[in-house]
Amino acid sequence: MILIERGPGVETTPIKTSYSPAAGTAYITFDNVKVPVENTLGPENGGLLVILSNFNHERWVMCCSSIGSQRRIVEECFKWASQRGVFGKPLISQAVIRHKLADMIARVESLQAWLENITYQMTKMVRLFFGFLLFVKKDSDPTGIIVL
Repeated sequence: MILIERGPGVETTPIKTSYSPAAGTAYITFDNVKVPVENTLGPENGGLLVILSNFNHERWVMCCSSIGSQRRIVEECFKWASQRGVFGKPLISQAVIRHKLADMIARVESLQAWLENITYQMTKMVRLFFGFLLFVKKDSDPTGIIVL
């Protein structure tokens, strides 16, 4: 992977997207551009690892957002089940409701623990952790559907 600075022979044309123009999405053309060896990011032929390492942080943010939302949903469900009355008793007194809440809490807490472990690895350890992060992201999507 190489970093090419703006200069002679480098032209950019903004691409209109449905999201924010601040993202800087652009079509880039190169015409007879020379790039110094110092502009190499990572080892030669190692561009894929550079790209994957960037994806890790994006996935981490998505997992944090998803799990945080799921925790809030579980909290609201618990409040509602505690306040709602059915047949003269709180809804939470029904075993099927308690079982559903327990299942939701177990799933969200397991994802939270996994995310905290990966966050520790990201900040304190030198390790390739993207495989584990993929599993958390993969599991947070169906858990979110079940929680909803």
